[in-house]
Amino acid sequence: MAKTTERETLENLMRNLKCTEEEARDIMAYDAMVDKATTKAEQAKLPYELTDEQKAVAKKMTNIGEKTVKTKKPVVVGARPRKENPTKQSLIECLRAALEAQGVDGLEVTNKERLIEFHVGEQKFTVTLTANRKG
Repeated sequence: MAKTTERETLENLMRNLKCTEEEARDIMAYDAMVDKATTKAEQAKLPYELTDEQKAVAKKMTNIGEKTVKTKKPVVVGARPRKENPTKQSLIECLRAALEAQGVDGLEVTNKERLIEFHVGEQKFTVTLTANRKG
């Protein structure tokens, strides 16, 4: 739905309510105050008193206490088991064997499908294996 401009809203109010431009501007200003009044204290400051029915409609229209934007469900880590990748596991194993043959110190596979950490002298190294997406 396209947003209406202020002028279109003004003309619509004047036409439907058969009021003057000044009255229509007053209605628009009041509507804006009602929309911004989200607490009871702010609603009490409004220049006109709302009936209980009007307050209920205003509350519903301003969505007090309701989320207007649907948010994504939070991601629960570990909610489903990871699918193992035997290709990556075998590649990591080959890299581990090759590094052992070179005689590196402190060789550790920290993730059997992704990471190998080791030392050469006093320098620490990390090898990260990543698979590119198909495409």
